[in-house]
Amino acid sequence: MKESRTGVIRKRWLKVLTLLLTTTIISTVSASVYYSMYMEPTVIISQATVIFQVGDDWPTGSSMGTNSTYAALSLKAYPNATLTYEEPLNISNTDSIAHDVRLRHVSITPASGASVSNFAFINFTLNAVDFDYTVSGTTWDTPSDMSYQTLPATTEWALKIETKAVAGAIDGVTCTIVISLDVEE
Repeated sequence: MKESRTGVIRKRWLKVLTLLLTTTIISTVSASVYYSMYMEPTVIISQATVIFQVGDDWPTGSSMGTNSTYAALSLKAYPNATLTYEEPLNISNTDSIAHDVRLRHVSITPASGASVSNFAFINFTLNAVDFDYTVSGTTWDTPSDMSYQTLPATTEWALKIETKAVAGAIDGVTCTIVISLDVEE
């Protein structure tokens, strides 16, 4: 039985319509839909309220940065003897409200190699919480980020540092540690 010409045209239109609907659905699903929001911050420069202060055991050769937000400590480590700096650097909250602070490891150089094996440890203690760098063979074991501690208003905490080199350590070997003091506003 032969199909009428009208039936053939209907079938073609149905196919075209199905194709158009399918194309529309696919393009709608794959198109990105988004909207934009704007913000306009104003930034004012002000002094940091938690700062570094020179401690009673400030090491010779150390330096304090502008605005007391950076400190470069020049420390020593003795072979087979723990050298303790009771108060080389203080962390001072000059604000009238408390702030949460923590020590966070950023980097240590060199991170591994023969020179690392000259060290036993370099330990930092802030408010009775330890932040310890120890050596395993020729690699530093770096500390996890310290938990935040509340530094009360107008209070100063001493940062205690202990260093030790292994017996027979080579004189003049150095390492550089970068530690961030994170302060919650």
